[in-house]
Amino acid sequence: MNYPKGCLTAREKVPEHTLAALDDYLVKHWTPGDFLKAVLSNDLFNALGQAVDLNRVALFDICAYIYNHVTPEAWGSPTRVEAWLKEEVQ
Repeated sequence: MNYPKGCLTAREKVPEHTLAALDDYLVKHWTPGDFLKAVLSNDLFNALGQAVDLNRVALFDICAYIYNHVTPEAWGSPTRVEAWLKEEVQ
């Protein structure tokens, strides 16, 4: 996709530490921290309660990135998140 000059991509809007944790979750099936696990589980109130300021401000961008770029099997409910974590890494 071509973005206008100066426009950040969805991935670039996610804080680096959150993106690193999300990549570890997706690639290595590592358990994310409480904030990211709540986001992936679709638990808004818990996510906001666990978020550091940077993640709180970026919550929309984090959710948009997950919605548009992460396989649906890995997010959306606590059941999906737990099933993803139990899968063996290929």
